[in-house]
Amino acid sequence: MAVIDFDLACVDCGAGLRGRALADACPACASAIARTIDPSLVDMGRLTVAADLTCRGCGYNLRTLALSAACPECSAPVVDSVRPDELRLANPTWLKTVNRGLALMLAALFAFAAIPVLMFVMNALSRGFDPFTALVAAAIAFAGWVALCFGVFGVTSRDPSQSTSPRTAAAVARLLVLSPLVAFAGIMITRSMAPRPWIGVALGPIVTLGPALAIGAGLVCLRPVARRAQRPGLARLTTVLIALMASTAALGIGAAVLSSIMSAQMSTAIAARAAAAAASQPAAVVFPMPNRLISTAVALSGCGTAILFVGCYIIALVAFFKYHALLQTAMSSSPSQRQSSVATASE
Repeated sequence: MAVIDFDLACVDCGAGLRGRALADACPACASAIARTIDPSLVDMGRLTVAADLTCRGCGYNLRTLALSAACPECSAPVVDSVRPDELRLANPTWLKTVNRGLALMLAALFAFAAIPVLMFVMNALSRGFDPFTALVAAAIAFAGWVALCFGVFGVTSRDPSQSTSPRTAAAVARLLVLSPLVAFAGIMITRSMAPRPWIGVALGPIVTLGPALAIGAGLVCLRPVARRAQRPGLARLTTVLIALMASTAALGIGAAVLSSIMSAQMSTAIAARAAAAAASQPAAVVFPMPNRLISTAVALSGCGTAILFVGCYIIALVAFFKYHALLQTAMSSSPSQRQSSVATASE
C-alpha cells in the first residue's frame, strides 16, 4: 500500500500524517486515517482519485488526479475533496458566507420585531402613530428588509462541494425576498391609473408574506447543513418550522383573498350609491354589511395567521441561533484551523 508523501493533517487533531499508510492510524490521537481520507474514493495503490468527484472549491471533476496534486481550475488541494462529507470539512469560504447570512437574517428578525414594540411605546406615551413614528418605523422596516435580502442571498449561496444542493429552493427564496418591490410597484401603478382599493388589499400581504416565505425557502437550503453536522434534531425542527410557515402562508393568502372580495364588493356598492346620489335619484343601494360567513372566515384566518406567525417567529429565532452556533463550531474545528493551531503550539 502506498505511503502518504504529501502534507496531510488529521481531521481530529491536526497532526501531520506524512509517511503513513492509509490503513494506519494517526500517531497523535489514534484516529483512523480513513476518517481523514475517504478510502472509497481513492486508488489505494497509486493514491489517486478513483471515482467521479467534484472539487470542493469549484466543482471540477477530479477523477484520476493524484491526492498530492492541486485542482487545475482553482488550485485547491485535491486531498481536501476526498475528505468525508462533514460540515467541518466544507469549503471555509462557503461556511463564512452562510454564517454571515444567518447573522444578517437574525438582525432582520430583530428589526421587524422592533416595529410593533415602537408602536406600543408610542401609544403608551399617548403620541399615537404620528408622522415621525411612521417615518422611524418605515426606516426600521426598510433596513430589516435590506438585511434580510443580503442574508437570504448568503444562506442560499451554493456550496461548491455539493453537486446536489437545493438550487430550486435557493432561487425561490431569492425571488420571494425581492417580492415586496413588485408589490409596491403594483400598488403605486394601480393608484396612478384608478382608485381600486381591493388591489392594495390583495398586494399588501405580499410585503409580509414574501419575506416570510423567503425565510422558509432559505430553511430548505439550511436543512442539509444540520444533516451534514449530524444534528438530526435540528433537521427535524427545521422541517416542522417549514411546515408551520407554509400553513401560515396558506392562511394569510386565504385571508387576503377574502378581504379583497369584501373590499371589491363594498367599493362597488359605494360607487353605485354615489352615482345614484349624483343623478338625484333615491339611493337604490344600501351600504352593505359584509357577508357574515365571509367576515367570520376573515376573522378566523387572520387570528390563525397571527398566532402561527408569532410561533414561527420564535421557532425561527431558536433555529437560526442553533445554526449560527453550529457553523461557528464547524469553522473553529475545520482541518485548516486545527492545523494552524498545531503549528502555533509547536512554535
